[in-house]
Amino acid sequence: MKITKILTASILCLSLILSITACTDGKGSSSTISLTSEQQGVISNAASLLPEDELENKVVKQYGFYDINGAADIVPAINLFEQKYGGKIEYVQVDWDQRFTALANLIMSGESPDIFPREENVWPDGISNNQYAALDEYIDFESPLWSGTKAIADQYLWEGKHYYVPWVTANGDLLIYDKTRFEEFAIDDPMDLYDQGKWDWNAFKAILTEWTEIDDEHIGYRGSNARPWIASTGKAFVGIGEDGKIVNNIRDNDIARVQDFLQQLRLEELITDEYKDPAPAMEEGLTAFYGVGEWALSGIQEKLPDHEIGIVTFPKDPNADEYYIQDGSFGYMVIEGSKNIKGAVAFLSCCRLMQLDADLSQTSKEVMLTERGYEEWQYEYLMDIRSGKHPLIVENSYGLGASVEDSLSNLLDGPIFRGESWAEIREEHYNVIDEVIKSYNAELK
Repeated sequence: MKITKILTASILCLSLILSITACTDGKGSSSTISLTSEQQGVISNAASLLPEDELENKVVKQYGFYDINGAADIVPAINLFEQKYGGKIEYVQVDWDQRFTALANLIMSGESPDIFPREENVWPDGISNNQYAALDEYIDFESPLWSGTKAIADQYLWEGKHYYVPWVTANGDLLIYDKTRFEEFAIDDPMDLYDQGKWDWNAFKAILTEWTEIDDEHIGYRGSNARPWIASTGKAFVGIGEDGKIVNNIRDNDIARVQDFLQQLRLEELITDEYKDPAPAMEEGLTAFYGVGEWALSGIQEKLPDHEIGIVTFPKDPNADEYYIQDGSFGYMVIEGSKNIKGAVAFLSCCRLMQLDADLSQTSKEVMLTERGYEEWQYEYLMDIRSGKHPLIVENSYGLGASVEDSLSNLLDGPIFRGESWAEIREEHYNVIDEVIKSYNAELK
């Protein structure tokens, strides 16, 4: 079996995962969040909607650096898995920086866990190196349960097989801002602009300019690199063609246009390259927008309990026909060599049903509002985006492997954080990316 090095994960990979499931240090084999009797009743009723399968092995081993038993948005699914199948999720802990090396060792030694939260380096690198199991034999995309996931799953095909089946579609990174401070300085609320169809790059720049003119200490933007901005053009930096082959869009004119826009923001000192964790950065009150995953919202709100915190998608490209958003879908990969694929898929089905059944969704909402402290409007906005209101752009550059990590960092960070010329760094790194893409495409039949 071929197991190679996987792309070293960046903080943006962490943003993707934690935007859907929160971290916990627990090691339990059942949910660590209690549900009310009414919520338990809803789950009992929903159990009848799942297939009547008997699991010989009722324990699904979840590998990772955090335990999903303590994740607020997974709690209903874990309870459903327990009520319907007598199932348990057993946490197999690994350190963040060792997770891929350790996984390869477990697979080669025949001790594979069952599921692993999907990360952005899954496709093509992880799948092509036989780290994950194909699921076509176990998941019926024509069924009501899974039919809504096929469009995204098809963009992660490898040699005609599905390895990644998301149970939830979602946005990637968001812009987080302090509504209270915006109101204090009489700055337009981005959510109002979004509702009016006026939230675009130009409106974003106008707010940055107004904010940074307050004084020299105010910072317009920090956080996410160019990826969500590129997605707003409707293009993927590295995408998938109709033939299933990987497409290199780095020389695309729309991508040049957005990179030039970001470079100009940096040259006008509207963007900082200084990193600060989201919560303390927003607490000090000097940053207008923080581009980051949904995971950061609770921590920011805890630091600013008397402030109303806003969230909004990245702004629309003025030249695009609608809002396009970077894909932040989520699911669990079934690990190659798993001895309990049937149990793993049963748990995935519980997660999926939680998104489709109205009563289960309401229970999930109640838990999220209680455990994460979201405002109801924040939750509803996130669900609105997840409903498919805007097209999702699947972007696969972080799945190309460790050999292109430095080139990707330069391409995605250079203009936005260092004010570097896109034309120059594009040509400097184009061939590095293109050669790796060609090698993967050669493997695709």
